[in-house]
Amino acid sequence: MATIRLAIIEQMKKQFDQTIFSRHMFNIITNREEAILDIEFQGREDYRFLLKEVSPPKQSRFKFVTIESPGQISNEIEEFDHENLNNAQSRAYQWAVRIEEDYRIAVPKDNELDDFRKEFFQSFEGQNIDDSYFSKEEQSTINLKMKEFEEKLENLYQEKEASNQQLNAMRQQMDILKKSVEILDKRTWLSAACNRIFDIYKEVKAAKNEVSGLLGDMNHLLPNEADTGATEE
Repeated sequence: MATIRLAIIEQMKKQFDQTIFSRHMFNIITNREEAILDIEFQGREDYRFLLKEVSPPKQSRFKFVTIESPGQISNEIEEFDHENLNNAQSRAYQWAVRIEEDYRIAVPKDNELDDFRKEFFQSFEGQNIDDSYFSKEEQSTINLKMKEFEEKLENLYQEKEASNQQLNAMRQQMDILKKSVEILDKRTWLSAACNRIFDIYKEVKAAKNEVSGLLGDMNHLLPNEADTGATEE
């Protein structure tokens, strides 16, 4: 039976340290008769990773199998065939990352912003916004105002010590809004923009008071006669 070097086990522990759990949440047993590698997650007894050698090899190619819970798709056990030991053992870190994903998703959500979103859209529905499309001039005005609004969001993200990944994601969301003015009518665009920007605030766990001025901010995004240079006759 194949065996795993201690240096590889130490490398695996360092990878586990990169998760939110650390290596101490993973009980690693190696080179037993039942399995080359047996890892138990201390937080849940049903989370387990096994690496076994297949004898004889499946179809003369697959010499190893990993038995993983949770699997890639289901919460139950899934099995994966491997041609070599290196590919098989590297699955352990991917398994640990999936456990972290499940824990992160299971965190109870703060409903304050979701409740405020409902209040906001009740007010929004009462706004007198037509469903005409933006002219080319209005589109240019919107994009200029969006740049100003993006600066405000960037300042908030910096105050919240957001990661570069979060900051880049926010900028991508704003780029989508800038491009969508060419496609959506004014009322639909403003509704989509409000929802998207609510999600941007939610990403950095903004407090209700930090979002409370959003209705005025969003109304300000729509161009008025002074913005487009229109004059009354």
